[in-house]
Amino acid sequence: ASALLFGNACPLVSIDGNPMVHSAEEFHQYLVPPSVAKQASETDSKKVKRSRRQQELYDRMGKGNPRDIIQAASSCTEKDLYELLRLAKRPEVSVSSSSELQLELMKCTAAKEKAIATKNYLRAEDLAQTLDELEALRETYPSLEDLEKKETDYKKKFSELLKAKRYNDANLVKRKLLSVKRTIMKERYAKPASTQAAALSSLQSLQERMNKMLALAESMDKAASEVVPDLEKADLSLSQTCLLKISSGDILDFEHDEGLSGVICWTNESCDLTAYDTGSVLLEMGSPNLGEEISSLDALTTTEWGPVKCATGEAVTVGPRNFGDLVARFVFLAVPPLSPSNDDTEWDRHTITGSKPTTDAEADALHYLDTGLRAAVRSSFRNVKTTGVETVGVCTITTKPSDDSDAYSRSLNVVLDTIVEESKRTSLKKVHLIAASGAEANLLIKSAVEKGLKLVKKEDSGNDQQ
Repeated sequence: ASALLFGNACPLVSIDGNPMVHSAEEFHQYLVPPSVAKQASETDSKKVKRSRRQQELYDRMGKGNPRDIIQAASSCTEKDLYELLRLAKRPEVSVSSSSELQLELMKCTAAKEKAIATKNYLRAEDLAQTLDELEALRETYPSLEDLEKKETDYKKKFSELLKAKRYNDANLVKRKLLSVKRTIMKERYAKPASTQAAALSSLQSLQERMNKMLALAESMDKAASEVVPDLEKADLSLSQTCLLKISSGDILDFEHDEGLSGVICWTNESCDLTAYDTGSVLLEMGSPNLGEEISSLDALTTTEWGPVKCATGEAVTVGPRNFGDLVARFVFLAVPPLSPSNDDTEWDRHTITGSKPTTDAEADALHYLDTGLRAAVRSSFRNVKTTGVETVGVCTITTKPSDDSDAYSRSLNVVLDTIVEESKRTSLKKVHLIAASGAEANLLIKSAVEKGLKLVKKEDSGNDQQ
């Protein structure tokens, strides 16, 4: 409720206000991941125990007082909103047992190490704060080994009190001993969320797949008269003045028309293009000017691991300039929540197509994936709009391609949906979306047609024959 009220009262929460959130509803979704929404729906608001992230957001937005919320929102500056949304990116802490705590500690530690290795240093700082909060929960959710040690200590103390005939004190210790025993039994027989997910009954799994097949069959029957051919290259109409070209390859296959052009390049928070193959090739083709332009970018901040030039979900522009063999005169560097090498697998650790996330943490992870990708694409196209570029090329950014990957299909659709939405707010004449493979291009073309985009033939567009 606080987030919705704040979003409605803040003039910067709008399509023109910022690229992260365009409405009060998006602002609410950005601040309230699935685990928090679930907690709010199942628990009395007066009894909710807030995480550090929740408490900081709550304090910044008026502490639940409607008048203070409206005042904070009305006087919110661009810097205030940026810091609020920056805080909202921090992963939420949601555990209810020792086994869940241990699992989240391992996953968060691995994610932090990867963020440092890939030079996403602000992301690493967020994860470090989440790890601190998780570590503090060890007292609330001690490990099985700690509980067994405590049980042994209580047994010894209980025996000593009985021998000393201190029966009242012995009874107090006995109650604590029984409480520890119950917790031990709960932890001993509790299965980690990942184990529960892996242990889904074959009947349930089969039912999910059958439901998916039935839905697919129904959609095929319904669209039998409107079959989309298996194209790996196509032009589609985004508007009366803008064309969407979909093909496969890499950013070097960008096809531009006459006029000012640019490319969107996925990178890390340090804007170090040498960290990925495509970036390295782009840097070499654009040398020496491209490297000089990127080096001259101001650092947003400096962390213990290195400088940050662009935060996750944001974009910066270099150009206009002659970038060697690159046809583009602008390069838009954008930082997604995924690796630009399109090989992330951790998002699919516990999810399969047609299945819902099995834990709050998994639901939150997919939430951050969606909002982070959407923000990165929006930020890129906002920068495109300010330059007057008429043709822009952009590669897909996804998890590791897989037929049964929910995260892969989600990332493809988020990128496509956001490009379609944002292109209409620019003066672009053509967007060239470059897929990683012919099969991926075909998926995008079919998805675009399903979303209502019309295929354009050669005689209509002057482009390649479909």
